[in-house]
Amino acid sequence: MLIDNTFPNQDFLTFQDYANTFGNTFGIGGKYVSNLGESNYNNVFFSICRSNISHGLLRNNTFVNRTYRNDFGVEFINNIILDLFKYNRILDHFYNNTITSNWGHVTVGMDFGNFVFPIDIPEDALVGSSGGGSGDSNHPAIVIWQDGLLLTPMPGSIEYMSGGTNFYGTDGTSTRKTFAWLESPAFTTPDIGVATGTSLSVTGDIKNNTEGGGLYIKEGVNATMGVATLVGGTVTVSTTKVTANSRIFLTPQSMGTILRPVGVGVTARVVGTSFTITSQDATDTSVIAWQIVEPS
Repeated sequence: MLIDNTFPNQDFLTFQDYANTFGNTFGIGGKYVSNLGESNYNNVFFSICRSNISHGLLRNNTFVNRTYRNDFGVEFINNIILDLFKYNRILDHFYNNTITSNWGHVTVGMDFGNFVFPIDIPEDALVGSSGGGSGDSNHPAIVIWQDGLLLTPMPGSIEYMSGGTNFYGTDGTSTRKTFAWLESPAFTTPDIGVATGTSLSVTGDIKNNTEGGGLYIKEGVNATMGVATLVGGTVTVSTTKVTANSRIFLTPQSMGTILRPVGVGVTARVVGTSFTITSQDATDTSVIAWQIVEPS
């Protein structure tokens, strides 16, 4: 048992034979303290507190100036961290601590009730969420800045890789997915539905309230809009988008061999393959615009 001692200017101290330490001051100007025993209360750790092992409780202690690479036992409770707190591991409970500066890459089993007021977030900062921590694959964590992504994706985690352009989220199946950002225009109508795959469903109207805005549809192979030129008053348009219920709209674009527009219509269709446009005039060589719209 160590009580009310001061250990100045020590590079390495080993206390593996002491079960309890109370009210001590460690490492003023020193670097290492090792094997702190079962219970550690009301101690002050100055300078570099590094590579320590505590097999039991740490309560009401103060850590000052670069505390990292430590195994802090099963409970880390009511402690104050006043400087860098990084690469530490708490095997069980981590709660009611106050962290007033850097906080990074801390592995905990359960994590709640802590007060974190970072002055500067290091590049590999990792903050565990309430009820879980970075060391427990059954609980979520939030990685707010990191040199690399988590080696194993954890359900509920949110990650950002330093120097990257993407944020990532991990779902309940441990699948890491990239977030999509909607910046402009912003959808503010609450009726907007969920975008799934290549479609977007809405339960209300789609409105463009700005003059000059319009609808743009890509034309090409297997499209829903295009132009076709009549030959002898008829033409077959190939597209896999045609269905039995397709509403096909036709509009002449240029007259060809006729002097004025005549009636044109869809006279045949093969679902998933093509539809046929026929003119009232058997000599018609007009260019016809067409568009396919499906009923909801």
